[in-house]
Amino acid sequence: MVGNDPLVPRYPHRPIGSIDALARHLGVSRRELERLTRAAPRLYRANPLPKKGGGFRWTYDARPPLKRLHAAIKEKLLQPVEYPSYLQGSIRDPDTPREPLTNADLHAGNYLFIQEDVAGFFGSIGPSVVNDMWRRFFAFPADVSEILTNLTTLKGLVPEGARPSSYIANLALWDVEPQLVRELQGRGFVYSRYVDDVVISAPRNLSHEEKTEVVGRLYGMFAAKGLRAKRQKHSIAKKGQAAGKGRGVTVTGYSVAGGRAAVSKAERNRVRSAVRQIEVEARTRGTSPELQARFQSASSRVDRIARAGSAQGVRLRQRLAELKPSVFPKSNRRDIYGGG
Repeated sequence: MVGNDPLVPRYPHRPIGSIDALARHLGVSRRELERLTRAAPRLYRANPLPKKGGGFRWTYDARPPLKRLHAAIKEKLLQPVEYPSYLQGSIRDPDTPREPLTNADLHAGNYLFIQEDVAGFFGSIGPSVVNDMWRRFFAFPADVSEILTNLTTLKGLVPEGARPSSYIANLALWDVEPQLVRELQGRGFVYSRYVDDVVISAPRNLSHEEKTEVVGRLYGMFAAKGLRAKRQKHSIAKKGQAAGKGRGVTVTGYSVAGGRAAVSKAERNRVRSAVRQIEVEARTRGTSPELQARFQSASSRVDRIARAGSAQGVRLRQRLAELKPSVFPKSNRRDIYGGG
């Protein structure tokens, strides 16, 4: 894909013109490439993860040597793509880091927030969408695109957990998303997508007709790729409006009430209380697998506070660092903060 439109993803290299060239680019022989393409459906391990609301979310881990080939596809084809700034999730970008905090920061200070979630996103991205991406976005010929599609899909879906999959998910809407973003930006709105979570925010309130029109345009974009919104995740909220007990509007876990994304005071208080409970239990009852799990959970929550620039997060992180030797003694100790 060529061009300099900042709203359109761009592949900065010349297209790969043949299967032989693809094999060389990925560091394997043509024979090995074709063998792995045929064997690919048998080279995955399924990992069912329980959902909070019941049921399972299925993720997949590719077995060697398919995993090595997946790594090459990700590193040599997908990571070099220049992704527009409204794509915020699961993209390696050392120059402009993309993470839940930066995603929330895009919307901080706005007044109205429309949030949608794509239902079963990875499992809804079909082979035709993936093939179209390789063929039209990357401008690869049909035979190269077919091989790459067979290597990066499984039984009619994009396997969540495989190394190329999050990048493919970011490119799934490559030819329909930029136009919607352009229209929204022209009206003063902000759009971002964190993998399957879409947020549209506005600096003012919108009429019922405007809200309906914006949501309809978004659903139409999903439908163009065979996707649909998860209706139970649909949310339209105003700044300061409670989205739950003790919580205001959040975007990817961060409060967006002020001019910068932040962890809410209520959440900071909950985390501080959790750290205190771990300190007391470690001192009075000693360690246990359950306490170690709570420590890990608390450390992740503390890290979110610290990343948002809160001095309280730094202090809580230090308390956990001092507590770590008693929670993870000797050989059982986990390196939470990069130390020994």
